[in-house]
Amino acid sequence: MGRINRTQKYAAMWLHSQGWDLTKIANELELTDAQIKNAIKSTTNDNGIKTKSSVVSKDPRSSNLMITESNSGSHKVSVMTKAASEQNDAISKSHRDKPSPDNPNIFKPYG
Repeated sequence: MGRINRTQKYAAMWLHSQGWDLTKIANELELTDAQIKNAIKSTTNDNGIKTKSSVVSKDPRSSNLMITESNSGSHKVSVMTKAASEQNDAISKSHRDKPSPDNPNIFKPYG
């Protein structure tokens, strides 16, 4: 039993998500049932990982809604999640709706 390549693995995952039977997938891709089971089993384990984006934060800052570390935990990253993006959009919309004073970005030292 040889290794399956990435294209075959993605094809097996897609066909499985469409509701195809394992033996039908194996016949279509000309692979064994065991190879298809291993490809599908390895993907179902990866989808069960709980990330920071799936946890609701009580602190409303968008920085708390971002993913700030990699899966291995060895690299520091910053990934914008859907919740953080929606919150930033709502904040920017509320700032745009407010009438602005004369121009707060220009510093006038004496008036």
